[in-house]
Amino acid sequence: KRRYRNFQGNAFIEKRWLAEIIYGWTDMNDIYAEELKCIIESNICWDRLSGRRILITGASGMIGTVLTDTLMLIAEKYDFSLTVMGRSEEKIKKRFGNYIGSDRFLYFCSDICEPLSEHGNFDYIIHAASNTHPLAYSTDPVGTINTNTIGTDNLLKYAELRSTYPSTSSRRISALQFLSI
Repeated sequence: KRRYRNFQGNAFIEKRWLAEIIYGWTDMNDIYAEELKCIIESNICWDRLSGRRILITGASGMIGTVLTDTLMLIAEKYDFSLTVMGRSEEKIKKRFGNYIGSDRFLYFCSDICEPLSEHGNFDYIIHAASNTHPLAYSTDPVGTINTNTIGTDNLLKYAELRSTYPSTSSRRISALQFLSI
């Protein structure tokens, strides 16, 4: 991690602003801050998230962390809440400690291979839980596959039990959208 002393002008202010929001005025990797800024400013219809509840599984992994950081940067502006799930409470608290206490952020710990306990309805589920370490594939291929298949099945069952299916003339529409990464 580099300090901001190398930056001047607006670049300094923008990176400092991102660092303040994410880490509370601590150091932040400049490349990561710039990437988050690019994601936020990209041509994505963030307003579709307004009033929604979002769940991210595998939040402390690489993809889950980027998604969590990105969404927390815009949660207030677009009025939505984020719930994250991971196996390790220690990792979640370490990684997302500055979000804990925000009315836009909740977390819970669970193993994706076990049925999920009740956490309410979610409008979007982003499934980023997976063991992607090459050593895991070679030493425990069945366990790795189970994480991916059983975990996805558990999320689908959770979503199915909590979804509403309003009936329209000849079709049923799920109120829940399920995204798998």
